[in-house]
Amino acid sequence: MTVTPAAAGILTAAAPTVAATGGGFASGLSAAAAAAGLIGSGLSAYGQMQQGEAASKAAKYQAAVAQNNAKATLARGEFEAQQIYRQGAQRLSLQRAIMGANNLDIGFGTALDVQRDTAEATGLDAATTRYNALLAGTDQSQQAMLLRAQGAGARSAGTMGAFGSILSGASQFAQRWNGWQDSGSSPRSRAPALLA
Repeated sequence: MTVTPAAAGILTAAAPTVAATGGGFASGLSAAAAAAGLIGSGLSAYGQMQQGEAASKAAKYQAAVAQNNAKATLARGEFEAQQIYRQGAQRLSLQRAIMGANNLDIGFGTALDVQRDTAEATGLDAATTRYNALLAGTDQSQQAMLLRAQGAGARSAGTMGAFGSILSGASQFAQRWNGWQDSGSSPRSRAPALLA
């Protein structure tokens, strides 16, 4: 485990406290325990912030993947719709060629109805393909928005957890400090030296 500069600073600050108590081994041990609690709170706070940041980065990455998937889904839907139009045009051309070979007037009656039905079916298939792609792409975009919100929430939760750890550690230290002051194991005359 690597000691961060902040933890080293807390240890350095705790050394005079241990030395200044002057109440023997028990006082020094109590001061060391209080300093260790303070350090533990600092490390816990750092860990919570790192955890929140990591969760935030993971959610941002997943959001980017979901957004890219949404774009790819829309592009694939457009490509498939264009293929449907090409296939419909080929089918329509084949119908006209067959009708012309049979000496049918392609601009009148049943021949015209068949062509119109083919064109309408082609347009409906292409529109359905685009619509389905839009629905899937919208779902993926909404998933991306949700993931971004989760990332922001994870970062906030990490920060709030870190502040909670710091406040809890400071509160416990203050309680122990007051206990020392009240018990006389750390004389009030030395209090300024302990805080320096």
